[in-house]
This record gives sequence, structure tokens and C-alpha cells, in this order.
Amino acid sequence: MLAMRDAGDAAAPGGLEDIPGVLGLLTLDLSGHVLSASGELSGAVTEPVADCIFRLLEDVAHVLATSEGPANDSFRRLTVALQDHQYVISIANKKIYAAKVRPLAAAAP
Repeated sequence: MLAMRDAGDAAAPGGLEDIPGVLGLLTLDLSGHVLSASGELSGAVTEPVADCIFRLLEDVAHVLATSEGPANDSFRRLTVALQDHQYVISIANKKIYAAKVRPLAAAAP
């Protein structure tokens, strides 16, 4: 299991697909299994993207666990910014949520 902070009973993100700039959504359990996928994160890309996101989170959790910072340092959200899109990844309700979004400047109509 990942050593990352879980937001507990916070409501699961709903209606995110209706937000301008969201290109795709992916939900994983804390073991990395895909629970749902939509938009550009569905179909043939689902498993490879899910695997990459899960391995990235494991690496980040390992770095945080071995750093010299406070023992309960953890993260709640991770953004991976690429040239034409971003992945915003967060954990809530014992699930990993990933959204593929256009960068803010590109999301404006």
C-alpha cells in the first residue's frame, strides 16, 4: 500500500468531466487497479497510464519516506506538467484520482 495521506471521508470528485480543460479521468484503488476511466484515459491507454501513475506515486512515497523531513510528511496532490497537458493526481476516499487536463493557459476558451 502507498504511504500517502488519504483525505478520509471527503466526497469523491463528481462532475469533473464537465470542467473545461479536462481531457480524461482515471480512478485507481490503492493497489493500482483501475476502477474507472473516461475520455482520453480510456481504451488502450488505460492500463499503461494507470501503471505509470501508480509507479510514479510509489517512487514519490519512497522518496518522502526516506527523506530527512518530518515523519508524517506526505503529499495530497501531485501535478505532472508536460508541454501540451498535465496530469493532476490526488488521493481521497482510499482511491487515486488522476485527471488529464490542458494547461491553465490553454484551457481558457
